[in-house]
Amino acid sequence: MNGKQFRMCRMAGCGALLLLFCGCVPVIVVNDPEINLGGKSGSTEKKLTPIAKETKTALFKNEKDLLRLSVVSGGLSESDKAFGKRVAAQTSGNIGRDDAVVNESGKCDLILSISPKLVLTDRDGDYYRMSCKVVCSLKSPSGRVFSGKTFLFPKTKRALGKDAAVSLLEEQAAAAVSEWCKAELKRIAEKECGVAKLTIQLPGPRKGKKRDQVKDSESVRMIGEKLKAMKDVLGCELEARDTAAGLCQYRISYLISAYPGGIDNEFSTLLKTKVTY
Repeated sequence: MNGKQFRMCRMAGCGALLLLFCGCVPVIVVNDPEINLGGKSGSTEKKLTPIAKETKTALFKNEKDLLRLSVVSGGLSESDKAFGKRVAAQTSGNIGRDDAVVNESGKCDLILSISPKLVLTDRDGDYYRMSCKVVCSLKSPSGRVFSGKTFLFPKTKRALGKDAAVSLLEEQAAAAVSEWCKAELKRIAEKECGVAKLTIQLPGPRKGKKRDQVKDSESVRMIGEKLKAMKDVLGCELEARDTAAGLCQYRISYLISAYPGGIDNEFSTLLKTKVTY
C-alpha cells in the first residue's frame, strides 16, 4: 500500500495522529479522554482535521488501566466468616486509587480471597485470649493463582469478652493483609498481568454515505472475537461505543509473559496495521 492509499488526520488540540485505511481492517485511534464513548454526560467529541503532509507513521496515546480487584472472604465457622467480612471491608478501604480499582459489581481482573481461622488460646472466666491465622490469595476469575500468603497473629492480650478479644485482631489483620496486597498488586501489574484499553476506529463509509450500523456491529463483534482468541488473554470486555463516529473501546487483561514484544505489536499483526495502547 502506497502513501496515496491512506490519509492522516490530527486530533484537534492533541499532538497524536490518527491513521485511517480506506477499505482496510479496523485500526486503533487515539484514546482521547474527551472523546465521547458513551461515558458520563458533559464529555465532548473533538473534530478531526486533515494535516498538510502524508506520512506512513501513526502516533497513538499509550493508555494502560488499573487492575480491577474484587475482595471476598470465607471461613469455616460463623465467627470466622464474620471476622473475615470485617477484615475484607477494612482491606477494601485501605486499597488506594493508585493500587487498583476495588470493584464490588463482580467484574474484576483479580480476586483477593481472605480466609481466617480464629483460635481460642486462653480463657479465664469472662476473659479471653485469641489468636488467628489468615490465608490470602490473589487469583484470576478463571482460577489462575498469582500470589498467596498465610499470616499468623499470636494470642492477644486478655480481654473482657470474646468479641473484645477478637476485635484486637481485626485491625492488625487488615493492616497486614492490605500492605501485602498493595505490594503484590504493584508487582503483578508490572510483571505478570497487564491491562490495556484499546480504542478502535472502524472503517468509514464512502463519501456522502452514512455509517452502516449492521457492518459496524459485525466489525465490533469480529474484533472482540479476535481479542478473546489471543494467547493468554484473561479478560476482554467491550466498554463503550460511539456509533455516530464509528468508535469502540475494548478493555483487555493478559499475561505479560506471553507478549515479550508488547501486546500492541501482536494486535498490530492481528489487524495488519501499527497500533499501541
